[in-house]
Amino acid sequence: MILKNVEITLADIRKNSPILAEMEKNGEIKLVGGIYNLHTGAVELLK
Repeated sequence: MILKNVEITLADIRKNSPILAEMEKNGEIKLVGGIYNLHTGAVELLK
């Protein structure tokens, strides 16, 4: 469920921000989702 939320959020960013989507397409930036673990404070970056 958490993973799906991150995937949906990334898709929304790409859809609603044509500037960021274009920058990602051109290799200028990379949009990466992450999951924050409240217990450990670690962030797991998703690829």
